[in-house]
Amino acid sequence: MVKSEKNSKNVVWLNLPGYHVVALKPEFAERTGEVESAILRGLPAYPDRARPDFYDVVLEDGWAYIHVFRGGRTVYLIAYSLSTFGPSSKPIRQPGQNDLLAVGMEPSDREVFRATIVEPVLSLADSEGLPCYVETFNPENLPFYKKLGFRIEGAGRIPGGPNFWSMVRRPQMQSKVG
Repeated sequence: MVKSEKNSKNVVWLNLPGYHVVALKPEFAERTGEVESAILRGLPAYPDRARPDFYDVVLEDGWAYIHVFRGGRTVYLIAYSLSTFGPSSKPIRQPGQNDLLAVGMEPSDREVFRATIVEPVLSLADSEGLPCYVETFNPENLPFYKKLGFRIEGAGRIPGGPNFWSMVRRPQMQSKVG
C-alpha cells in the first residue's frame, strides 16, 4: 500500500518502497535512480489538483513531475528540471543563496505574498549580503519579481512541458541612518 500522509493543506508525504521508476523520455533515464532513492526514503510531494496521483517533487538537484501508478507499483518520471539551469555551464544558483521554492498563489494574493513572505526573506538576505534565486513558470510573474530586484539569468523549456525563467536578485545595499 502506498503510504501518503497529509502533512499540511497541500503537501503529502510519499514513501513508496518496492516501486520502480520509469522515465517517459530517454533524456530523463539518467534521473530515475535519483527519483527511486527519494521515493524509497520518502519525500514531500505537491499534488496536481487537476490530476489524481500526479505530483511535483523537489529533489536534490532539481524537481520532477511524476505519476504514481499504484496497480503496477510504478512511478513514471514525466518531467525533470535542474534547479541550476542556465544558458552557460556556470550554475545560476550559488551556495549560500536563499531560495523561494514551490510557491503558488492567485494573482490577487501577490501583495500579501510580497509583504509577508518575500520582503522578510529579501531583507534577511540583504543584511547577510546574500543573493536570492527564484524560478517561475508563469510569464505573468516576471514583472512582479523584476520590481523586487530580480533579473532573468536563464530561461528554458521543459521538454513537452512549460517554459520557465531563472531569476537572481543580488543583495541590495541598506542605508543606515545614524
